[in-house]
Amino acid sequence: MDKLLGKIEEYAKLFFTPKEVAILCNDLSLNDKLQDGVSPEYMAYKRGVLTQEKELRLDLIELAQVGSPKAQEEVLKLINKLNPTCKFAFVSD
Repeated sequence: MDKLLGKIEEYAKLFFTPKEVAILCNDLSLNDKLQDGVSPEYMAYKRGVLTQEKELRLDLIELAQVGSPKAQEEVLKLINKLNPTCKFAFVSD
């Protein structure tokens, strides 16, 4: 079971869909578990996606901090997504 959860997390880090992960694991019944919101399989899938998303966000923030206008715009979108009542706008020269 731990080996399966590790494979699920690894595939999720590559942003495969739940159905694709089920196919790669050769178990189509896994598709439902990957989306049920409570199973260990779901948690492994979600952990994989979020871990990879965290790494990408760290890279994006680093680019924004060194002055990339596109990265700054994307970071502001993330901030606005977190706090929709307080919108920040990107103003470029």
